Amino acid sequence: MENKNRENRNEITRREFVQRSALAAGALAAPEWAGADSGAKAKVVVVTTKAALSPEKPPSLELVEKMVEKGITTLAGKSDPIQAWTTFIRPTDAVGLPTAGGQLENQPEVNLAVYRALARLGVAKMTIGAHRMSGAWQQKVKGVLKEQMPELIANKLFGIADLPLNALVVTPTIKHHDIAGISGTLKLYACFSKLGPWNYHGETPRHTPQWDGVVGGGMGACGWVPANDFKDLRKLHIVDMIRIGSSSRGWTAFPDGWVYTKSLVFSTDPVAADRVAFTLYLKEAQASGRIDPWNHVIRADTEYKAGISDPKRIDIQRVIV
Repeated sequence: MENKNRENRNEITRREFVQRSALAAGALAAPEWAGADSGAKAKVVVVTTKAALSPEKPPSLELVEKMVEKGITTLAGKSDPIQAWTTFIRPTDAVGLPTAGGQLENQPEVNLAVYRALARLGVAKMTIGAHRMSGAWQQKVKGVLKEQMPELIANKLFGIADLPLNALVVTPTIKHHDIAGISGTLKLYACFSKLGPWNYHGETPRHTPQWDGVVGGGMGACGWVPANDFKDLRKLHIVDMIRIGSSSRGWTAFPDGWVYTKSLVFSTDPVAADRVAFTLYLKEAQASGRIDPWNHVIRADTEYKAGISDPKRIDIQRVIV
């Protein structure tokens, strides 16, 4: 019995050593606002414009570029926009730009603002993974960027999941969605998972037999994707809430369902980004009701350690443009 107790104590000691080593390693790579223990915080910046916006008066690209610049400099804690971008993205990076389309198709201004900023930074390569992005969206992006247009992989699920990438810049929108409760950052990750988005839709059993029991079915497993498929990539999330879709009809957010929150949400934490974005959404609109909107956000934190969902551990900064 004494030997067994000693063995158990040794096993716990080894486990604690591994855990503490992992925490120490994480502290070296973490941004300055994150701690190295269970009390670590996620930083989220909410940028809101004072401009009057409506379907008849959409935001200009110039306005959105100002909002993106303000969000990036605030998130990085640097006044120079280029230096702020290099906090998250390096000029030597191959950058993935996943855009899911359909329920998550945003208007192109935020995408354009991000692509132009990365072009000014001079990143080595940009690849847009565009699944279900409409022809109108693609034409607008190509027409503005011209020779600066990134590589575009269209109409292909997991169009960038297997590419050699160093960083992701994710620009989803928020919309009422019957399957997901609310579409958001984690839903976009699921669309670009290596296993296929059908493994993360609804609460149905997974369709890939060899993986059954490893992740589990349904939107609750969305957190598995950033925690595993994109584990080693630096991540930046800019959630487009300039207008949100408050109803589901077909695959896109129709103007008659738009509610203007006039905001963008910035974070390096996909879970914290959704937590803050969903809170803003629920002040203006209702979730679908089929799935609890917090289901996959909380599980992404508690089960897959993909980020922070506890509001008490999210440092929110609000700025106005």
